[in-house]
Amino acid sequence: LPEPGPMLAMMLLQFLPSCRPRHLVLTFHGSEILRFHRRSVTRRLTRRLIDHAARLSVLSGYSRDLLCRCFPSAASKVVVTPGAVRSELAASPAIRPPASPSERLVILTVARLHPRKGQLAVIEALQSLPAEPRGRIEYRLVGSHQKKKYEQRLRATAARSGFTVRFLGDVADDVLHRCYAQADIFALTSMEHGDSVEGFGLVYLEAGAHGLPVVAHAIGGVPEAVTDGVTGLLVPPGDRPALAGAFARLINDPELRRRLGAAGQARARQTDWSRSAELLFDQFAAGTPA
Repeated sequence: LPEPGPMLAMMLLQFLPSCRPRHLVLTFHGSEILRFHRRSVTRRLTRRLIDHAARLSVLSGYSRDLLCRCFPSAASKVVVTPGAVRSELAASPAIRPPASPSERLVILTVARLHPRKGQLAVIEALQSLPAEPRGRIEYRLVGSHQKKKYEQRLRATAARSGFTVRFLGDVADDVLHRCYAQADIFALTSMEHGDSVEGFGLVYLEAGAHGLPVVAHAIGGVPEAVTDGVTGLLVPPGDRPALAGAFARLINDPELRRRLGAAGQARARQTDWSRSAELLFDQFAAGTPA
């Protein structure tokens, strides 16, 4: 079961012997661990489900530690199966030359419009840059809103930002590929927001597959998806000056953008879901934890 919805259904079905699978493998991402643990009913049901499971998988060491902290009985069953990009992205085209200092520079975020995804932090950090680099920026946001008031706040802030901000909404895969190809920097500054956490972030690998340097917050499992100074720049959550500084470094240094983007593309090409499946099911067959 790879998602919270099916897990919730199985929490009830597990009491019916005829509906209980012989071998049960559960995948946890991050946020659902906290949500299941928060309420006493789902906490007890999750413990029982974990007891019945043969193996548990997570995408990052951060999610493994979170799972074991909330549900200690998971420790003997959990396997870290690293995230990977889709096969068609692993064969992405060569990196395009970085924009020159006089050309428009496109910064891209791909995520639902939600406070936890931190789009507001990006706009505010870019807004604080000097007029010259700020005037060359175009910030593009792919993704639809789940919090209408948050989108309204984003649009209001964008309107007075001093640079171009484009809200593209949800897009088809072919359009998404073009969005990545037209971008110079990828930004996703995840934040703490209630029980919602960034357990890993496959989108960082997707951006890397397209040769984009990444700007992100060092939070949750993000440092396992983005290597600071190698595939991107990580800054502490909530530190707007540091975030603005990271953008300024990349905006003003085409060679740094090229180097980080190339490293991100190499990293993405090394990922493989088949390898993750082997890690999970080889351990499952062996009956020993990773």
